[in-house]
Amino acid sequence: EFFEVVAKYVRASLASVYDYGANACGADAELVAFFEAMRAKQDASSNFPAALTCETLEDVLSIFIYQSTAGHVHHGSLGAEIVDPCHAPWAVVKGKRTDDGKSCGAPRTFFMQLITFMFTDFEVPELLDDY
Repeated sequence: EFFEVVAKYVRASLASVYDYGANACGADAELVAFFEAMRAKQDASSNFPAALTCETLEDVLSIFIYQSTAGHVHHGSLGAEIVDPCHAPWAVVKGKRTDDGKSCGAPRTFFMQLITFMFTDFEVPELLDDY
């Protein structure tokens, strides 16, 4: 539900500046440069849109806003990672197994993830505030 609210907000914001029908987003040189820079940072397996249209920009911005707000709060909880430390690490050491046969990440990776959680789990201003 929150994603739909974000997408509706992004669409209204873009539509107030750009003409969707004429794909004015794709004609804005600064916006194209921004979009191309974002696309260049994606890896080959990414499904990042190849061409800039107002619709693709709307999708990219909506997903980014969702992931950096609600998605981050939902998935960024340390409690879930403590329950199963073998599941927590971002990188899994190939071939390394625990006594019960599960894949387990390197301890250094787990500790780095804990440090990342510590330094990023702060209260942040809500997007509803008037900036």
